[in-house]
Amino acid sequence: MFSLMDRVERGIDDMLRYLEEHIKNQGLADMIASANIITTVCCCSYSIFMMRLKLLVSLVLKFLSLGFYVSS
Repeated sequence: MFSLMDRVERGIDDMLRYLEEHIKNQGLADMIASANIITTVCCCSYSIFMMRLKLLVSLVLKFLSLGFYVSS
């Protein structure tokens, strides 16, 4: 893993930026793919869903900013 990071000019910073972009893009793609389901949920359920989704996204971004990641 170190040899891979060593090849990236700014190391982990670039890798984390790319990972964050990937998570955002994938989440957006998933939401677009599920648009028909998301838009048919009643207003109350939709509000709760969006509140929980925002919380989840903020937690993921916080963990990433703190250096937590899943290693394989």
